[in-house]
Amino acid sequence: MKSCTNRKILVKPLGRQLSRVKNIAGATVLGNGMVVPILNVADLISSAIKVSVAPSLSVAAEETVPGIKRILVAEDSITARTLLKNILESAGYYVQTAVDGIDAITALKGLEFDIVVSDVENAQDERL
Repeated sequence: MKSCTNRKILVKPLGRQLSRVKNIAGATVLGNGMVVPILNVADLISSAIKVSVAPSLSVAAEETVPGIKRILVAEDSITARTLLKNILESAGYYVQTAVDGIDAITALKGLEFDIVVSDVENAQDERL
């Protein structure tokens, strides 16, 4: 289990190009050079409330709506995976999830997706 530590960080805004990105307040750069997004908690709660009252899209409904984007979320953390799925569905996307890389590859063999959202972790990340 990872231990939590407190860090002082400088939050930088995303800039004009990314100002419309929902639920993200900005980003920071860690000492190891990794860029980390900073969540906008108020937007996140608002998005979660919208998801709880918005109907979820079924696969059959998704196939009948032209122009709807398909997103595959590959994330081993159930919390992050569910949060990403809910946020993206509330924005009007069809979202399928995968619990790991192998599950994602299997999904990619069966369906076409417009984008894949995934994290990449290496052995050095465990030191954080």
